[in-house]
Amino acid sequence: MNAITWQAAWLRHHFKWVRVLVGYALTDIPERVLEIYGIPTNDLERAQRILEKLRAQDEYQELKACCDEGREGDEVDGVLLPAMQYKTFLKDFMEEHMKQLGLENSRRQLQREREANRMQLARFDKLQADLDNTRKRLAGARDRLSGPQGTSAVADADASSAARQEVSRLEKEVRSFEELIASLPTRSILNDREKTFLRRLSDVEKDLKKSKEDLNRQLDAIRVPDYFLNVTIKLSHDALPAYIQEMTMLLEEFAWDFMAAGEKLPLPADVVARVPTGHEIMHIWRFGDANDLYRQMVGLRESRRYSAVRRLLTDTERQMLMCDWEAISKPKAKKKKKNPVPSR
Repeated sequence: MNAITWQAAWLRHHFKWVRVLVGYALTDIPERVLEIYGIPTNDLERAQRILEKLRAQDEYQELKACCDEGREGDEVDGVLLPAMQYKTFLKDFMEEHMKQLGLENSRRQLQREREANRMQLARFDKLQADLDNTRKRLAGARDRLSGPQGTSAVADADASSAARQEVSRLEKEVRSFEELIASLPTRSILNDREKTFLRRLSDVEKDLKKSKEDLNRQLDAIRVPDYFLNVTIKLSHDALPAYIQEMTMLLEEFAWDFMAAGEKLPLPADVVARVPTGHEIMHIWRFGDANDLYRQMVGLRESRRYSAVRRLLTDTERQMLMCDWEAISKPKAKKKKKNPVPSR
């Protein structure tokens, strides 16, 4: 289990992927393990690259070495399963969590932009101070150039030449500083930006505080399941729209208590054109005990809506009765210690 724990820590530390559920099959020896992660992005290509980076880690090879790859139909590597359109038990929690991650990202971006603006402001002030100092030195050099001459004509000529060279050099420095300052926003603009960043950061901090409070309330209200059922089904070709419609109506009239539901990414269009295939969908259904599972199964069997859903499926169906050893974890105070998460 150490390798699986490492995987969850690595994904959370580097990419903010949060493991919301992990469990093992009760009916299999050795156990099949299921993990579900909440991914804070709608960019599937980036998610795929993250999985590729994960698989490139030496520690991930340790995880794979723990897996039995001999059973047909089992998935060893990570599979992207975008959440289905209908409501599931984890949907509100994950949406609030994604909102929180988005606010934290906005805060980091604002802090970076504010720091860049403050650096520009500091550079502006330094250039202005250097310009003022150079102008004072230039005024002194001009005074010396126009001042009373000495008794020696040779000495006067040498002093006058040196004074003119110094005046010329200082004039160039003044122009250089003026050009650099002109290339920057004015101080009033930089000050206005600073006020804007402070105001926006304050708003984001308020929204983030509220989001964390809402998330904690949802965590307090969550009843962590003792058991759940993992069901993988395949739809008939082109049946996905009808399936989503029927499932949405089923959930409105029947308390089918889903933890999560996702759709496996379809094959490339050129492959599907040659060999038409249906969509593969995974459901995670939670329940408290065997009686609870039985009651829900009987209810489904007697539901006309569920019968309509069943007609859209192929004969292929895989089920795993599972028990969790870890689910959504609530925030806990932790002692300070060295970060156990490995570097990339």
